[in-house]
Order: sequence, then structure tokens, then C-alpha cells
Amino acid sequence: MAKMLVNYAKNILQKEILVYTGCVFDDIQTQNNELQSYILQACSLGIM
Repeated sequence: MAKMLVNYAKNILQKEILVYTGCVFDDIQTQNNELQSYILQACSLGIM
């Protein structure tokens, strides 16, 4: 879901991530690297 929302925000809404915020998730290490990236991007975009 994070990947879909990030792609929509970037491609359709033309949102950009200027600064990665201090998003911290306790269980992010259980996800693969690609999903970790999308989770952090979604957080920085204010989606999650």
C-alpha cells in the first residue's frame, strides 16, 4: 500500500520529498529494502 500511495503522490499529485523527516517504525526491519524505502517516503510525504 505504501508503494502505491507514494507513486500516486509523486506521479499524479507532483509531490516531492525535500527532506526526510524523523520517521521511526519499530517493525520496519522485518520488511525488505524496497518496502522500507517506500514506507519512509510515505511518512515523509505525510501519508502514513
